[in-house]
Amino acid sequence: MRRSRYATSQEAEDAFYHAFEAADFDLMASVWADGGHIECIHPMSDRLTGSEEVLDSWRSMFQQPLGLSIKIEAQYRTVGTSLAVHCVDEHITLIEADSVQQSVIHATNVYTLNDAGWQMILHHASPSRQPQHRQRISSEALH
Repeated sequence: MRRSRYATSQEAEDAFYHAFEAADFDLMASVWADGGHIECIHPMSDRLTGSEEVLDSWRSMFQQPLGLSIKIEAQYRTVGTSLAVHCVDEHITLIEADSVQQSVIHATNVYTLNDAGWQMILHHASPSRQPQHRQRISSEALH
């Protein structure tokens, strides 16, 4: 598993969303701090605590092809000397075999500066009240 050193919380966040979109487990693992103090709450899911539970959830998620596109809209960021809080809207497009689904997820990402650089200690994601959009894909072509 590769471990990268992120010089800023923004670099860590960029790596987090790149790993999410690309289903890259090693990159995702490099973003998260090690230890029992980290937490992840996926939309409509229970709280996951500690490196093992959190990383197992991402490993499981990445075993299935996701077909995701994620665009981030920053709503709020505050960065201190050793703690950063990023509140963002994740505009997610999920491409399936015969449809495209678009949704907005509100997320809070918290990073801490430690000896390994900036690393994530919390990702909390919640669905927006904005309606999800699902569109069927149709084609005149023969497959």
